[in-house]
Parts: sequence; C-alpha cells; structure tokens
Amino acid sequence: MNKSGPDPLEQLREDFEKLRQEVGELAETLSQTAASQAEETHRKLDELRDRLEEGMKEANERLREPLERARERSREYYDKVEQKVERHPMSSLFTAAGIGFIIAKLLDTAPRK
Repeated sequence: MNKSGPDPLEQLREDFEKLRQEVGELAETLSQTAASQAEETHRKLDELRDRLEEGMKEANERLREPLERARERSREYYDKVEQKVERHPMSSLFTAAGIGFIIAKLLDTAPRK
C-alpha cells in the first residue's frame, strides 16, 4: 500500500461521518424551525379567535338595544290592535274577512271560464 496519501476508504468514512453530522444538525434546525412556526401560528390563531370573539360581543351589544326597542314597539302595536278588536269585534271581523277576500283574489291563479 502507498503511504503517501490518506487511505481513500478512511477518507470516505470521514466524509460520510461529517455528512451524517451535518444532516443531523439540519434535521435539528428544521425541527426547531417547525416548532417555532407552529407556536407562532398557534399564537396568531389565538389572537384571531380573541378578536373575533370581541367583535361578536361588540356586535351583540350594538344590536341588543335596537332589538329590544323593536320588541317593545311590536308589543305596543299588538296591544293596540288587541284593544281595538275588543272594542269593535264586528268591524274587526268584517275587516279581516275583507282583507282575506282581497288576498284570495290576488293569489287566485286559476284560469277563468
């Protein structure tokens, strides 16, 4: 054997060992990067969820008062109609019958003979 240079097999083993170490380091770096990205994504999703919940609460608060006013108005209107029907039952009956007749005529789509 020639002692003038390094043994090619030994050089190949050293190169392979360096490559194995570098691949291990790369795998560790990728693992850390993936974990960091997962944490960042989780944090951003938590922030988004919190903002959405806050927005829903604000929308609910803004709509609560107008909805309550509409409910109150509809109750008042219902009470007024009920009082008028109680005071004038016959005219209420004829009015309802007339309205029903008009609606029936408007919705009647059968051909005339």
